Amino acid sequence: MGLQRSARMKTVVLSMMLVIASTNLAHASSAPTQSQTSFVNAFVAAMHTKNSAAMMVLMHPEDRPCVSDKTRAFYQYIVTQQSGSFPKQKVKEISVTPIGVKDEPSIWQFLPEKMFPYPVLPTARIQINFGVGPDGYLGLDELEVAPSGANWYWVTACPTAEGMALMRKMQKKSGH
Repeated sequence: MGLQRSARMKTVVLSMMLVIASTNLAHASSAPTQSQTSFVNAFVAAMHTKNSAAMMVLMHPEDRPCVSDKTRAFYQYIVTQQSGSFPKQKVKEISVTPIGVKDEPSIWQFLPEKMFPYPVLPTARIQINFGVGPDGYLGLDELEVAPSGANWYWVTACPTAEGMALMRKMQKKSGH
């Protein structure tokens, strides 16, 4: 009986290891396509010059209608926060990881999905490695992206009125 239990336990452990390995392979990163590289180059140039208009052009076409007088503060906050801590050095490496159907956008880990819905869900994460900067810190950035036609764009949430109220409340609480 002990031998059978041991054999079953080994089978369970091996099965779990295969599931984990196949999950990791399904989300393995790869080299970017030419279109993804073009997007990254334009994104980095916009961030290095702190050009928010160029950043908005790089937003997915289905996200752009969400930017209005009522929601502009949300998008400006994203661009301002990102450009303030964006690495200054040149890009060393770009990798792309597909996002699985069950994966959620990263913002939903911090904000309610119902208040911050996505017009277009991300289909990949692009990681930009800038290497170690003069300050001794490793420069990395990760973007959630999706294609439209032959081009790639960053995607983000489209806050509802309740989402904007929550954002203002959180900013007030944090002193921003």
